[in-house]
Amino acid sequence: MWFEQRGLRAATGPMRMPSDVERGIMSRVVIPVGCGGTTYGYLWLIDDAQTLDESHLDEIVVIADRIGVLLRQEESSRQLETEMLLDLLSHRPELRRVASEDLANRGRVALGNTVAVAVVRGRYGQLSESVTHRLQVGLRSAPHHMLRCWAGDHAVLLEPVSGESASGLRSAIDSLLRSVSGSVTSQAFALVAGIGDSVPKLTDAARSYEQAERAARVAAAVPQLGPVAEWRLLGAFRALTMIPGDQSLVEAVDPRVRQLAEVGDPDLLRTVEVFLDTGCDVKSASAALSVHRGTLYYRLRKAENLSGLSLESGFDRLTLHLGLQIMRLQASWPD
Repeated sequence: MWFEQRGLRAATGPMRMPSDVERGIMSRVVIPVGCGGTTYGYLWLIDDAQTLDESHLDEIVVIADRIGVLLRQEESSRQLETEMLLDLLSHRPELRRVASEDLANRGRVALGNTVAVAVVRGRYGQLSESVTHRLQVGLRSAPHHMLRCWAGDHAVLLEPVSGESASGLRSAIDSLLRSVSGSVTSQAFALVAGIGDSVPKLTDAARSYEQAERAARVAAAVPQLGPVAEWRLLGAFRALTMIPGDQSLVEAVDPRVRQLAEVGDPDLLRTVEVFLDTGCDVKSASAALSVHRGTLYYRLRKAENLSGLSLESGFDRLTLHLGLQIMRLQASWPD
């Protein structure tokens, strides 16, 4: 801010910045680095003794201009790679074929290479501009062998993998989440991620991408499975996410489960959910909920009476468990 107040953003050539003893700022020369009217950054030359003359600065400006051209080329290459990656992940086979061939010709990924895709998105929907910016900046720090892009409202990473393991992708996602969450403290900006299965060739990447999107959706809806959910580990949620359309999801919930939810008691629903999650083990469920066993029994009987379902019936337990998880996926869990 101090430098911007002294005209940093308006600089088109070398600019000398004064010292400020109180702030511990030494005098320096700032040289913009850019190309084609776009400024990518600045060279900062500490020169408190003011020994840099015009001849020195002229030589440094030439170097700064060369750096600007290289950065412009890198930006253009990144934009082209983003377009190719988005085409690779599209639903149109002809676009996937062309994109995979072009990426292979550029030496980025071999056509027959096994690949896996990951998605990073906001837990609560649209991200703020500042969080979006941090996420986009964080993408640039991903390992070079990975393809990456910003896809409108979420980040995408694609890794060429060896075998079926995508451990490198998981590590990159963990680092990306830490880099953003370390700077953003509000829970409203929480991020989640999904990782798709490895697929045998580049043209199949769209399948891994679709799985990653679904896994991220589960991570957002079911906190105990996040913040990073892997498609291969989602169990029954794999089937639940494949129910087409929100209306179909609503209709998939047994009316007796909806009746229980309409009571509007999140503690009651959470009690039933945890009881089922822990294999109907009273001791484990009581500990997880931090309630006395008597309270647990009371809530379970209440849930049975309100829904008409019996927790002694395996079929009814399945009905309850699936219904509750579908409600989480469709964001209809009562607050």
